[in-house]
Amino acid sequence: MTVPGTLEHWVWQDVVGFRDNPGQVIEQLADQLGTREDETRRLAAEISDLDRAASDLQRQRDRLLGLYRRGGISDDDLDQQLHQVSLEEDDVSSSLSILRSKEMVANRRAAKMSSAKDVLAELRRCDQESMSWEARRRLVELLVSEIKITSIEVDGKPDVQADVVYTFTPIATRTGRGSSRRSA
Repeated sequence: MTVPGTLEHWVWQDVVGFRDNPGQVIEQLADQLGTREDETRRLAAEISDLDRAASDLQRQRDRLLGLYRRGGISDDDLDQQLHQVSLEEDDVSSSLSILRSKEMVANRRAAKMSSAKDVLAELRRCDQESMSWEARRRLVELLVSEIKITSIEVDGKPDVQADVVYTFTPIATRTGRGSSRRSA
């Protein structure tokens, strides 16, 4: 049970709303999963292109060394060309690192959204009153992407604003105090 007026209560009420009206949420999840799949395919294509570029640069390096061994270029020319290849390899390596990180994040998000969709379907079959606090917490951890707490001023008095970002929806703003767990 949650205490009315607390952040936990508001979030749980949102979860109950998702359970009672899952159509729109499941639609949003499906749309976002499609978008994530497109993003993952795009990132995979870019990574593949950069992998080919890295291989091409290694072949260039090998050709330069072969040309040097055959006496086709001077020491200075070899140094200059190898330096240029190294700079290009550094750029490709840096870009690959960034893209692989983005791909990993996109895959995690897609997995979380897919899990959220399964959990929402399961939630419809559950009796929320019989759920333990720990089960509710695990559910909320899966459905909530992040919560940002901001200090604000309301009518000249300090207050807090909680921006709840769900895995599949826009931000839900909650304003008020009392977001800690309390006994029933």
